[in-house]
Amino acid sequence: MPQELEVKPYLGTYARPLDEKRRLTVPSKWRTKGDDSENAYIALPNPNGCITVFPPKEVEIMYESARKSGDAEKKKAISKFFRRGDTVGCDRQGRLALPESLLAHAGIDREVFLFGDYNKFEVWNPAKAKARDAQDNTASDVDAWDSIF
Repeated sequence: MPQELEVKPYLGTYARPLDEKRRLTVPSKWRTKGDDSENAYIALPNPNGCITVFPPKEVEIMYESARKSGDAEKKKAISKFFRRGDTVGCDRQGRLALPESLLAHAGIDREVFLFGDYNKFEVWNPAKAKARDAQDNTASDVDAWDSIF
């Protein structure tokens, strides 16, 4: 019987090196009980030029959403993302082995920035991450903040 997973929000920004085997250490705050199975996460190429990593609980939600979608264009896009994605798991030290194809998509070599995105996290090339941060704090951010909080 599968172990019930804790749900924790992914918050914050972290700079991390990839190890010699090109594995990424997930911050301990972001690890969940039971995430050490080999297929615990789904990593997808994000059209913004990063890798988005979804935890086990979100994978179930994504699957249902994709399955129920009646929009042909949305299904086509979902199919494209899933074809280019992969399943990855944390080892006991909290490391993810992201596939080379996804690292290439994001332009990642040895260093990464991790951005918490509440129910998922993103893996960025540091230069792209800095450019993204420079574009943050727009008027639409203020509107979104006000509508949520």
